[in-house]
Amino acid sequence: MIGGGIHFAINSITQPFFALFAAELGASTSAIGALLMLRAVLPLFIAMPSGQLIDRLGAVPMLRFGNALTIVSLILMVWSPSIAVLTASQLLIGAGTMIVSSALQVIVSEGDKAERERNISRYSAWCSGGSMIGPLVGGAVVSAFVSLPGVLSGSEADGYRAAFFLSLLAAAGFGFAFGRVSRHAAK
Repeated sequence: MIGGGIHFAINSITQPFFALFAAELGASTSAIGALLMLRAVLPLFIAMPSGQLIDRLGAVPMLRFGNALTIVSLILMVWSPSIAVLTASQLLIGAGTMIVSSALQVIVSEGDKAERERNISRYSAWCSGGSMIGPLVGGAVVSAFVSLPGVLSGSEADGYRAAFFLSLLAAAGFGFAFGRVSRHAAK
C-alpha cells in the first residue's frame, strides 16, 4: 500500500518540472504538449498485454520490470541532452507507471473481502498522498538548487535535473526496499 504512495511521489516529483525542462532545452509550446501526451501512448497499447503478463508471471516480477522502466526513464531525464531523449523518457515512464500501478493493484487486492476493501482504501490514500507530496518535494529541490546563493546556485535546468535525480534515487530505493521489506517480494 505504501508502495503506491512512493511510486506516485516518484512520478509527481518530475511532472511539474518536465515541461519547464523541455522549454529550457528549446521545445516549443506545442512540442511540450506532444511530449506530455507521450506519457499515455504506451499504456494505451500495452495495458492488456501487461495485465496478462501480471496474471501469467506474477505481480512482483512485473512490478520490478515496471520500476526498471521508470528508472531508465529517469536516467534519460537526468542526463538528457535533447528533446529526442526526453521523448524516449516519456514513453518509458508512461509504460513503467502503468505496469507498476497495475501490479500494485493486484497485490493490494489479495485477501478476503474485508482485507481487500481496507487495502484498496489505504492504497488509494497513499497514492493521493504521494501525488501531493511529490511536487512539493520537487519544488523544494529545484528552489534550493537554483536560489541558494553560494550553496548550490545552479541554473534552472540543473535544478530540474536535480529533481529528476532525486526521483531516480527514490525509484532505485523503492525497488531495493520492495525486495527487502515486502512480504510479496518472496513470492
